[in-house]
Amino acid sequence: MVGTFAALFTLTDAFNLPSGTVSISMPKVIGYVAVAVLAAMAASGGTALLVERVAYRPLRRRNAPTLVFLISAIGASMAMSEGSRSGAGATRSPFLTCSCRRPSSRSSTRMSRTSRSW
Repeated sequence: MVGTFAALFTLTDAFNLPSGTVSISMPKVIGYVAVAVLAAMAASGGTALLVERVAYRPLRRRNAPTLVFLISAIGASMAMSEGSRSGAGATRSPFLTCSCRRPSSRSSTRMSRTSRSW
């Protein structure tokens, strides 16, 4: 969940891409997606480290039973869910839908179905 929000923020706010359908070239799409994936990985990893430090490490030091770890995981999940809902809002927002276009040099050389050779 945190990674998805990080990718959405990266695409819409950092790159100033509007939500919805945009028309950009394929190399830019690959670059944007690569940066969004890296941002999602960093946010997810940072969140995992934070949850481990705050929720699990104190329990491990006290030699808590296994059920306590499960309850702590459920509580951390609920806290992250409610935190993201209060921070980002509960309204739906579409992820970037891309209408990729070919580079201008290839756009004039479209092949019909009958001219393909396979």
